[in-house]
Amino acid sequence: MIDAIVGTYLANNLNILILVRAILNHDDFYGAASTQGLLRSPVEWAVTCARATNSPMSQVRADWWVDDMGQNLFYPPNPAGWGHNAAWLSPTGAWAQADYARHLGWKTSEHDRVPEISKMSAHSAVDHHLGLFGLTEVSSQTRGALEHYLHAERATKVWAQAINLLTLVMLAPEMQLA
Repeated sequence: MIDAIVGTYLANNLNILILVRAILNHDDFYGAASTQGLLRSPVEWAVTCARATNSPMSQVRADWWVDDMGQNLFYPPNPAGWGHNAAWLSPTGAWAQADYARHLGWKTSEHDRVPEISKMSAHSAVDHHLGLFGLTEVSSQTRGALEHYLHAERATKVWAQAINLLTLVMLAPEMQLA
């Protein structure tokens, strides 16, 4: 890809307009690796989770958690704003995400927004929960882990399976990507 774009650029006497056009018109520019290669910021992740579960922000209070995830709302660290990708990776941020996901799962169940999945197959239940978040393509590892969890959960505690699966989907690696 780079050789093709550079070749076009060099063949056109280092014309910047042609270089930019070649980049923007290249198929890889719109591919999954390009469009889904950034980690969601804490605010993006929290809002995406709340929207997917049809939870009003006034009830789930994401603002109570995003600071611990590393994004102090309305107080960017510098004029350029918040960082990207690695800026959001920290043990504290991961714990805050897990805490928020759990909180959101319970708030969702309190308002009867968690679907009944006990009569669905594990595969269908996982598909349903992934679909709530628009995650149509997940790795076989993620899918396998979610299905394995659900089988184990059904063997012990049937009542919390929908909430727990919802929480795990929110914490899935694919959910972290924008």
